[in-house]
Amino acid sequence: MKEVRELPVLQPQQRRKGYALLVTAALACPCHLPIFLALLAGTTLGAVLQQNLALVLVGLTVYFIFALVQGLKMLNRQRGRREAP
Repeated sequence: MKEVRELPVLQPQQRRKGYALLVTAALACPCHLPIFLALLAGTTLGAVLQQNLALVLVGLTVYFIFALVQGLKMLNRQRGRREAP
């Protein structure tokens, strides 16, 4: 007979954190960098981003992967009972 274990119920603040991570991951997606550069053209922030493009690209990619994985982990916790493998 398989063992059944209880998983913790996802709290509303954990759900909000999960959604916040996913939203920021979508904004930090490296494919949006050209859009941000175009929107920030002519500003100091745009010039800094363009001067450090490789560093910004690596930073955005690392954050994107981290936020996406953590956000999905937070939201994919199942409620109730689940059979143990």
